[in-house]
Amino acid sequence: MYTFDPTNLTDLNVQLGELDGTLQLVAIRNIYVASGIRKTLPSVLDKKRKIMLVMDDTPIYAGKSEIKQEIKTMLNDKNFDVTSLVYHHDNAPDGMVHADWKTVERLQGKLDEKTIVVSIGSGTITDIAKHATYRYAQESNVKIPLIVVQTANTVTAYTSNIAVLLKDGVKRTYPSRYPDYVISDIDIIKQAPFELTQAGFGDLMARYVSYADWYLGYKCKNLSKYTEVPKMLLDDMLEYLVHNASGLKKGNVETYTVLTKALLNAGISMSIVGMSTPISGFEHVMSHTLDMVRAIQHKKPLLHGTQVAIATVFAAYAYEELLSYKEPFLRSSITFPDRKKIEKTMRDDFKQQGFSSNAIKEMLNDYRIKHERWVDAERTIHEFIKLWDVEKKKLQSLVKKGDEIKQALDDIGLDYTIPDDMEFAFTHAHFIRKRFTSADLFFFLNKLNSGLYKRVLERVVGE
Repeated sequence: MYTFDPTNLTDLNVQLGELDGTLQLVAIRNIYVASGIRKTLPSVLDKKRKIMLVMDDTPIYAGKSEIKQEIKTMLNDKNFDVTSLVYHHDNAPDGMVHADWKTVERLQGKLDEKTIVVSIGSGTITDIAKHATYRYAQESNVKIPLIVVQTANTVTAYTSNIAVLLKDGVKRTYPSRYPDYVISDIDIIKQAPFELTQAGFGDLMARYVSYADWYLGYKCKNLSKYTEVPKMLLDDMLEYLVHNASGLKKGNVETYTVLTKALLNAGISMSIVGMSTPISGFEHVMSHTLDMVRAIQHKKPLLHGTQVAIATVFAAYAYEELLSYKEPFLRSSITFPDRKKIEKTMRDDFKQQGFSSNAIKEMLNDYRIKHERWVDAERTIHEFIKLWDVEKKKLQSLVKKGDEIKQALDDIGLDYTIPDDMEFAFTHAHFIRKRFTSADLFFFLNKLNSGLYKRVLERVVGE
């Protein structure tokens, strides 16, 4: 049905190689997507090795069967040597398990060369397992097999070779590793709480902003590579989902299967270029900023994909304003401000929000890189602005209008109540990463302020 099927990796890799020989091929041995497919897990394991099950303490069901216990029993019955590492939610101040250096090191310290890791969970557990086994391989030169059992359609982490981790209170994307196998059982995924499915759908909507941000960053010499092959992996599936979102509310198996494969392809789309740019732009840095602020306040974060969906609507409406600007306005408004003034603003504003000195230092280190690239590219940026009438047509082809995204979120019933501190995230998110997005262009146009936020907010809430 779809041109790029993640369950047929041999053909997919051939297609990728033919489209762009510079892309990294997908180094996953197999991806399984079907109802009841969890039963295949023993067939990809080696009885000569110890099996380490990695999970949190949230029960997961398919029918009346609790999946974590079912898998443990199934492996014990087949005489595998099984141990478990369970992360408990009540050990964290906000009641959430986080992918950070502490949780990664806890798993890494339990690994040896005879281990196979089987992660059972959603994005956080997957990233912990990926990065712990990645770091073990980096330090020991021994690759430990990793099998990911997906339990919900929440995020894109299952098939990516990157991991999102907290470092000094700042979310960062790190090179990591592919799993060897991914097992996506539709029976489990369909029974997950529906808000998790909504979150996965919302995470995919980021593509309708992030790709334009990638193009913008490339044209402004912040990024050295741009290709539309990752976009091709998602196009037909996303269009199906946007027009059939209500099928998820009805429990339609086909719609769930398409959403699952789309999220798997989204992870692959990032991995083949070695960057999160195909599915992460202004909307994701807004979400990461909100996560960090809520962590400081010891508040439970919103689901990642739900937050990203809300931020995507904000970013989409902001893009509509950006694309309404005329070339003379851009040419007369663009600035290349002094870095020291920007850094003072960052220190003052983030300190006021309660960010630690280490967190601010981490952000400053990244922002300096972006600022230097911006200043060095001054001539190129002016040339880009001269061609604005042409360039904005390209950008328009990469974004979806805010009203269309809102309609899709309405169709799936996602609650896009505006999070606390949204204005701070909207006006300050560009400071936390070195990658260039539309927020940076607004900032250098002296437009990333409360006035822009309020105009966008009015459209988001429909007033």
